[in-house]
Amino acid sequence: MLGEFDSVFKVRPPLRAETDREALIKAVKEGVIDMVTSDHRPLNIERKKLELDHADFGSLGLESAFGALNKCFGLEKTIALLTGGRKRFQIDSPKLKEGAEAELTLFDPSKNELFTMNSIYSTSKNSMFLDTELKGRALGVLARNHLTLA
Repeated sequence: MLGEFDSVFKVRPPLRAETDREALIKAVKEGVIDMVTSDHRPLNIERKKLELDHADFGSLGLESAFGALNKCFGLEKTIALLTGGRKRFQIDSPKLKEGAEAELTLFDPSKNELFTMNSIYSTSKNSMFLDTELKGRALGVLARNHLTLA
């Protein structure tokens, strides 16, 4: 981890102690925290494979956020956390009805899967979740009448 000077863990805000992580989980479970987002900041690997002091802050997050949250909180809570921003910022949710433009994320919520380089479709490959088992996997996205499969 960062204690081992691994720049993949160099993010902003910085990762904190285990007690802080546990406090965040408790706050989510108690409803104090009602939404989660990713500061998806993928970087060219050359900006991360440097001495810690010289490496840039950042990590990709979109490709692992669902699996990491689902592993910790379960499906219903994960969906609520990832979509809670719409309500908080008064953004209408897409409606699933005939004639409406569909915006869907397709996923398998139950499959445990090792998050590897092959799991990453971004051109960036810096993720603190590499070689970690996550629960659930995005299969694709339907947006603007275009289907993109993972």
